[in-house]
Amino acid sequence: HFDGYHSHKKKMGDNEISKIFQTRRFYVNNDISGSPLIADQELGEREGIKAFVGMPLFVGDNVAGVLGVFSKSYFSELNIKGLRTAADSISLWIEQKAMEQRLWKQTKLFESIFNAVPDAFVFADSEWKIKLCNQGFVNMFGYSDSEVVGLKTKILYADEADFERQGLIRFNPKAKEQLIPYEINFKRRDGTVFPSETIGTVVKTKDEKGIIGYLALVRDVTLRKEAEKHQRHLQKMEALGTLSGGIAHDFNNLLNVISGFTDLTLLDLQVGSLQYRNLREVKNASKRATDLVKQILSFSRGLEEELRPMAVQHLIKEVVNLLSSTLPATIQVKQHIEPCGMVLADTSQIHQVLMNLCTNAFHAMRQTGGVLAIGLRQEEINSVGFKGLSAGNYALLTVSDTGCGMSDDVKERIFEPYFTTKEQEEGTGLGLATVHGIIKAHGGMITVESELNKGSVFRVYLPIINQWAVDG
Repeated sequence: HFDGYHSHKKKMGDNEISKIFQTRRFYVNNDISGSPLIADQELGEREGIKAFVGMPLFVGDNVAGVLGVFSKSYFSELNIKGLRTAADSISLWIEQKAMEQRLWKQTKLFESIFNAVPDAFVFADSEWKIKLCNQGFVNMFGYSDSEVVGLKTKILYADEADFERQGLIRFNPKAKEQLIPYEINFKRRDGTVFPSETIGTVVKTKDEKGIIGYLALVRDVTLRKEAEKHQRHLQKMEALGTLSGGIAHDFNNLLNVISGFTDLTLLDLQVGSLQYRNLREVKNASKRATDLVKQILSFSRGLEEELRPMAVQHLIKEVVNLLSSTLPATIQVKQHIEPCGMVLADTSQIHQVLMNLCTNAFHAMRQTGGVLAIGLRQEEINSVGFKGLSAGNYALLTVSDTGCGMSDDVKERIFEPYFTTKEQEEGTGLGLATVHGIIKAHGGMITVESELNKGSVFRVYLPIINQWAVDG
């Protein structure tokens, strides 16, 4: 009450309040006794209430509420004027609170969207000092926001020259290449460098005469670059295979002629004569050339495959037994073989893969000795596109050695045909290229990890077939 107090829960002025809402005008009644607008006459008489004033509370064009005042005395013009002022103040307060609430909701919505984006957002002021970054930035660069806020964006670049260059090209008011994606290398907190696709722009003041700062969106394209590199490698291998296959086919025809006429001539010569011995060397050379052509053809188009369900562990054990009896004592053979279901494979080709990988491991350790480890286990691939494989269960074959290892340059090229680090008489450069082709033809994948003076690890993934397919 304006000049009194009561604790009744029952409302008295519902009718007055409703009228004010409807008319959108203030209402004054200095004699409410018997007024039909008073919902509870008995309460009014008992309280001694004589007058009522109601003021609409406007927020914009809408009535947000009503200020209602009951009094035991009449309202003067001064009272009404004061209540108008109070109503205006309350309306302003309600409007401010509503704006604060809307702003809070918009801020929370922006923060949710801003931090849900997996790409890195970073905002810097006009001096390139970082002012704001999202969770994607934290995940990508490894810095917490408290670590980088206030620092120049220069710390993010792998090459500081790029910081200066991009500032001139894109991050200035007159830049013509704003909002055009470009590729650049950035550096994480731990010092590792990664390729990115970035879009940047200048954030100007409302009148566009001043600069608030600079906004950049950074996307890590490491996986995309690796996929593109892998695709280029496959295309190169395919092109080399096609070229090699054509040459090898013609060369094979010529070798058949050479070998055939050599056999005929040998029949006319005395065994043990100089001419006979010379032609035997020709025959042996043609045989080696024929074997080489077979390797080339196997790499280029694959030999006839006999794909049958097989348990890889049995074949591995045979190879391990063979190696244990033939390798020198300086090389220790270890195995960790687990049953892992059946794969659809050509037994002879998988045997060729195993022998090739193990032979290479031996060559890497023959001077110093070491450990040749062969392993087999089941591996579940959950993410589609992992190493170019579909999701599913795979037999994972590993062949590792503790030998000389490989440099990054060599590792990049080991599956290329005709590339070899062995002496000319020791290798053709087709062994691992053929292995790569065999595994690919079996729907699998081969990878390698190696470090100089620490050894190498080859991993072969072969898809496991369902038991019902085996039974069928």
